[in-house]
Amino acid sequence: MRRNARPDMSEFYYDFSIIVPTHNRPQQLAACLDSFAGLDFPRDRFEVVVVDDESAKPLDAVVSPFRERLHLVLVRQKQAGPAAARNRGSAEAKGCYLAFTDDDCRADSAWLRRLHTCLANHPGDLIGGKLASARDANIYFSHGLGKVSRLGWLRAELASGCG
Repeated sequence: MRRNARPDMSEFYYDFSIIVPTHNRPQQLAACLDSFAGLDFPRDRFEVVVVDDESAKPLDAVVSPFRERLHLVLVRQKQAGPAAARNRGSAEAKGCYLAFTDDDCRADSAWLRRLHTCLANHPGDLIGGKLASARDANIYFSHGLGKVSRLGWLRAELASGCG
């Protein structure tokens, strides 16, 4: 999702803000962050915003090893669920585009590069992709190769508020 500049910012600091809600899954979060550290995209052009939805144990020890490899923000909130955590992450984000994923996902190394190319070629579109789940038995996940695709049918009428 492309955002309009905030009144207090003349421009965004990053191209992308990756927003990750999490709750009581430190091992999954660590693997997710490790995949972001392996992205084939310039480190100075994206940030990762982790929103801790009141995990039982603080996540500082989990995110600390990644602070040298990623622009990383850890935000804590009272437990309100993943949707509220995504909204909180959006409010904290400093990127032009918001990329949402979950703590149990692993990003393909070309994920942001593909998103960037697709958005550059099709401004105003919403972008989506298939999810390759690490949990094969989970029927709620679709399986694919992580190909980025544009959702052209969601153009102007539904995406008008996205910038």
